[in-house]
Amino acid sequence: MIDGGGFSPPYDFGLVTALRTRGVDVELLLPAAVAREWQDPDAIPTTGGGRLLRGVRRAGKVVGHAARLATIAWTVLRGRVDVVHFQWLPLPALDLVLLRWLHGRVPLVFTMHNTSLFHGTSAGIQGWKLDRCFPLFDRIVVHSEYSRDRAIDSGAARREQLCVIPHGAFVHYAQLAPSRRERTPGPIQLLFAGAIKPYKGLGDLIEALGIVASERAPGSWHLTVAGHPSYPMAPLQQRARDLGIDADITWSLRHQSERELARLLADTDAVILPYREIDQSGVLLAAVGMHRPVIASAVGAFPEVLGGEGAGLLVQAGQPEALADAIVRFVHDERLRARSAEQMVALAQGGLSWEQVASKTEEMYRGL
Repeated sequence: MIDGGGFSPPYDFGLVTALRTRGVDVELLLPAAVAREWQDPDAIPTTGGGRLLRGVRRAGKVVGHAARLATIAWTVLRGRVDVVHFQWLPLPALDLVLLRWLHGRVPLVFTMHNTSLFHGTSAGIQGWKLDRCFPLFDRIVVHSEYSRDRAIDSGAARREQLCVIPHGAFVHYAQLAPSRRERTPGPIQLLFAGAIKPYKGLGDLIEALGIVASERAPGSWHLTVAGHPSYPMAPLQQRARDLGIDADITWSLRHQSERELARLLADTDAVILPYREIDQSGVLLAAVGMHRPVIASAVGAFPEVLGGEGAGLLVQAGQPEALADAIVRFVHDERLRARSAEQMVALAQGGLSWEQVASKTEEMYRGL
């Protein structure tokens, strides 16, 4: 199994650990720096630096990825591997060379974590020749029926290639922050976490909270925004001041370590996901693993995960008024909060458990 970009270590290690528990012999290849950060829950991913430093890092990543691809080729050549499973294709032009050589020699699997590749932003070198890679895979894993249908409709994959296997819940956060502080009277704690990108709808959330504040007594809620932004936050912060809600928001605009994220999840009452579009969300799966209720847009796989279980409130995307209504309902309904948390437990221990995910993955491997 290879995650050449080191883009999803919580997923990689969750799946690999569960597969090994089932007796599957799995070797995981990913960047050494990512593996070290994963082993240290207090590590914060390295970012920033000058142009020269970023260029050196990029060059190192290319060399490292090429070495990992060579390791796969050598292992296959020696006849010591039954399946090669790619989690991401960080450099498709380079990956394509290996995929063409592997094709027909060993079954190939790819996990298409997102069918909306790069969420409408420029793909650059990461998109070059990407479409030529997909036909070479024997199976392409998607995490929902939504993603399966979208992959077919877009032409990214053939129907017979696709296999729907849910994304497991990130239960490891419970070990990093096993208990939340005792609930005391005060504002309901809301959390918006993860890398901050335009499609995640933070602006819609700010507008919704402005509506909540104008219609309800202040002090009933507090929002924490925790994540590294990919676009300027000053306009949103100014908008919060204009709406009179800046005192009710804590801005932690940087990458959070795994332990920091666990503590944030432990101390929140609801995770807010006002996304405009998405396939599946790691933040959602972290909320499930920590048994935290969710208020989310009804996009992507969110209705499949939350809709039938009552584990969260779903609203129409891009509608601050609907989001405000859901927040008010959640803030003032203690029974709703308790019921949602209970359903999250059922999800984490049931269909989204890594045991179930690994079972379906192993069945797919054996079928190949």
